[in-house]
Amino acid sequence: MVTKPALVDALSELLHRDAAAQFEFFAFSPDEVCVNTPLMYPDRDEVQVWVLERGGDRIVTDHGEGYIWLRKARCFGELTEEQMALIDEVRRSLTLEGEGVELVARCTDDDQVIWAIHRVALAAVRVADISYTCRP
Repeated sequence: MVTKPALVDALSELLHRDAAAQFEFFAFSPDEVCVNTPLMYPDRDEVQVWVLERGGDRIVTDHGEGYIWLRKARCFGELTEEQMALIDEVRRSLTLEGEGVELVARCTDDDQVIWAIHRVALAAVRVADISYTCRP
């Protein structure tokens, strides 16, 4: 397990080197950092993603917030098979993994973290936007 200062310091160095003006971040827990991205959900809430370490890899995830936003916006029942297929297509097109409703990018190299943050945040917005593309 990575201590909070080590993960925060490593992420701080990456963000300031590559994309300082685009992101704000804070330690969410001892082994997890929350990143505020410049992207927004349709209701103007900021898209947040989390960076954590698992098994030596850096993991970037939305913790299912894109899906949660979609469910919140849908006041007329369960998601359809078509909508679930669109969520799977979002994952495939941005080369993300799926763990339940989470959007997940795994990074084996620190230089991949910024790109992974962008991909997960964009995927969260695209999942939330499915509420507009599939009205019954």
